[in-house]
Amino acid sequence: MDNFSIATEDLPTYVLRQIASELDASNRKIAAFLLTHLDEDGLLTISLLEVARYYHVPLGDVERVQRIIQRADPVGVGSSSPKDALLSQLDILSETRLIPPHARELIQSGMDLLSRHQLSELARRMKVPLRQVQQAYRFISENLNPFPGRANWGDVRQPANSRLDVFHRPDVIISYLEGDVEKPLIVEIILPLNGTLRVNPVFKKAIHEAPEENKDSWKSDLERASLFVKCLQQRNHTMQRLIHRLVVLQSWRCTNRPFRELWRIRRYNCQTSGSFHFHLFLIEV
Repeated sequence: MDNFSIATEDLPTYVLRQIASELDASNRKIAAFLLTHLDEDGLLTISLLEVARYYHVPLGDVERVQRIIQRADPVGVGSSSPKDALLSQLDILSETRLIPPHARELIQSGMDLLSRHQLSELARRMKVPLRQVQQAYRFISENLNPFPGRANWGDVRQPANSRLDVFHRPDVIISYLEGDVEKPLIVEIILPLNGTLRVNPVFKKAIHEAPEENKDSWKSDLERASLFVKCLQQRNHTMQRLIHRLVVLQSWRCTNRPFRELWRIRRYNCQTSGSFHFHLFLIEV
């Protein structure tokens, strides 16, 4: 057997590869500079003001690049502090699900007590019921990670222990309306994009005007792009059919506490006929 070593992609390279297409040349340099100043927790070791001065650009430009980095996997990477990482994750998570009241306030002004689990003191300071503080704390501890670099990111990075600290983006969220167990179940299917994905018609027209030596490769690229769009549409259709079937036939699993806990850790591997593979995590809000 040949003795080959496995190449492991580091975190800066992994993140930059995700966001490169969203940046122009000047902003790509800023992103690369920021990513080379990450510590082992995935947090910045340099201030944004220093970066702005180094590149002679407005601070707002650096902040925009940082926000793009924070939306990459692992979510919150490139934040300036653990608190900043939690808030960025909360912002992104709020785009797809409801956030418990006071969760943001707990992070912004109660991190010292939150880290020591002094929830009663937090409730007294915030003048809110202890139950609401406990709900927000549980949400934060189960869904957010102050140290994004420690999460399991990429294809080869594994967590240091068996506990999954990674921030998940579920395909489906099943919850009670307004969090009330007496109200109907709500099923939210999280699509991977907004709007409609299609192959740019300008590219289709350009093929007819392409040099002869490039036509075959361009046609091949067009066919692959069209197949990808078709597979993604098929994935969304399959997801809707699958979840409808699961909830109709097994809604009792959603309303029975022991089975809700079971569903939180169950993972379904699904594959459409177009070879578009996705993982389905059924979780409880």
